[in-house]
Amino acid sequence: RRFIMNSPALIASLCADLTPVKREGVERKLAFAGLIGGGVSLVALLSTLGIQPGFSTIANMTPLAIKAGFAISLAAVGFAATSTLARADGLPTNMFQKAAAIFVLLASLALVQSGHVTNAADAKLLLGASWQSCSLRIAALSIPITGMIGWAVRRQAPVRLRHAGAAVGLTAGAAAAAI
Repeated sequence: RRFIMNSPALIASLCADLTPVKREGVERKLAFAGLIGGGVSLVALLSTLGIQPGFSTIANMTPLAIKAGFAISLAAVGFAATSTLARADGLPTNMFQKAAAIFVLLASLALVQSGHVTNAADAKLLLGASWQSCSLRIAALSIPITGMIGWAVRRQAPVRLRHAGAAVGLTAGAAAAAI
């Protein structure tokens, strides 16, 4: 005998043994995944390049602190959006507006700095000396973070995949830049 199920019976059978998921569990799983991916990236960075020369001098720490603050704040925006969008009931966030506001703040700081330099048109001032290799390193360092956070998000069954993917990418890229 063949079993035929209509839509209401199918829905009832799928919903028969549902258990609610704790909302606070999402952030904990994402944070754990991000820490594992970030740890792998940090070990990879330290084993290949080591610690940046001149790391301990105040003159080098200020620009580094500003860059790290920028990256960490973007990662925090991405993490908040990822934790919202990872849930099936997660609505799109204002992640892009927050990221743009952070970028405008950093661009304002750059304009103030360029006003104090005699040759503001210098490409080194705008891009730095290592922008070509640094971009590739950030992309490479973001791979383990993206993989781990993507794995954690996938387990939460997000509905808005493009938004969730963008949030994961922002989180992983910004975390890799901070590392």
